[in-house]
Amino acid sequence: MAYIVRCEGMARASSASSSIAPLLPSLQSFFSQQSRRKLSSASHRGSKSRPLRLTVYAEGRRGDGITTAERIVAASAYLLPFLDGVQYGRYFLTQFPQAQAAFRPLYPLLRVYSSTPFASVAVFFGLYFLVVRNPSFNRYVRYNTMQAVMLDILLILPSLIEGIYHPQSGVGLEILVVFYNTVFFYLVACFLIGSGSCLLGKTPRLPLVADAADAQVM
Repeated sequence: MAYIVRCEGMARASSASSSIAPLLPSLQSFFSQQSRRKLSSASHRGSKSRPLRLTVYAEGRRGDGITTAERIVAASAYLLPFLDGVQYGRYFLTQFPQAQAAFRPLYPLLRVYSSTPFASVAVFFGLYFLVVRNPSFNRYVRYNTMQAVMLDILLILPSLIEGIYHPQSGVGLEILVVFYNTVFFYLVACFLIGSGSCLLGKTPRLPLVADAADAQVM
């Protein structure tokens, strides 16, 4: 959350800002043996991939008149991109399996979500048509839901890359590991900041999607 107070002209200027540095906990689930073999192969070459650090800023203002139910609905929407993108943490969580404890409470939900056919598509269109385009919800709920939907749309890019670029070892694999880790860290940070801000009744503005969400929600 950032608050900025500016005095123009010859007056003295003062400002106070704060940034929320994301926690990067992780979840180990449903990793294939192939991913472990790939990572082991890259490690034997003497090169250890180092995940990129990514800071996500959330500027927020306190929502006036936001009920507890509306906060929960808005916060829950951020589960969609997180559940769809948790697979990109496969390499990081293979390297650091102890980090899984932070998201262990989400295991049952992840199992149900991943085992239900077309669950991702159903939730995606459900959120868009039943929440974002539903005037009975206030703008606070619709805006946060639209941010979550936009995050999920962004996952199209890494999924396309995953389909055409799959090196088995060497520098190519190391580049893929860094890319996967970056996507995973970004999604985790957005999930924590987005849902956390909603539960506090504040309006998060997440990079890459905030302006697009603003334009879509009137």
